Amino acid sequence: MMSGTKLSSAYRQTKTPATAAHPKTRGKTAAQPGPAQAAVQEATDPQEELLRNFDLNMAYGPVTGLTRLERWERAVKLGKNPPPEVRDILQEVAKHDPRHQCLWAGRI
Repeated sequence: MMSGTKLSSAYRQTKTPATAAHPKTRGKTAAQPGPAQAAVQEATDPQEELLRNFDLNMAYGPVTGLTRLERWERAVKLGKNPPPEVRDILQEVAKHDPRHQCLWAGRI
């Protein structure tokens, strides 16, 4: 061990010169929308928008594991008064139509 000398003198630090290669910016970068935001922004059809709003309203119970019609019927049984327009839309479309699945089907 070195007696009488400071540790800082044994290990000298050298600073590297600063380069101005990339100026620092203070502006925010554009955030990429997440899957939920992208899915909500895709709704252009008024019927699709109504169905998506139904999916996003947690007052009607859980979304995953049920089709939209099953969720609507469950909400009626529980006295939650879901919009009748949702049932009307779902009864008009074929059973294999993707509109029967909730917004989160295949995403979570």
